[in-house]
Amino acid sequence: MKPIEFKEQNVIFGENQKEYLPLPANKSAEPPTVVTTCWGLTMFERFMVLLSGKIYVKIMTCGKEIQPQFLSTTFRGR
Repeated sequence: MKPIEFKEQNVIFGENQKEYLPLPANKSAEPPTVVTTCWGLTMFERFMVLLSGKIYVKIMTCGKEIQPQFLSTTFRGR
């Protein structure tokens, strides 16, 4: 998977930082701040999701508390 640009994006995190991939995102203007990113899957990854029905999410917390997470197939979905 890799982060991809999408219509609603309004910021790119890590832009011009060679140690990071640019991360296109939508950062909401009103509290609580919500950051939404979009990820593209390779054909192999699509096949694996089709077979297993699973996606694993790994989050680096740097020893801090984890923030609430939400995965969706649409920009505004719940």
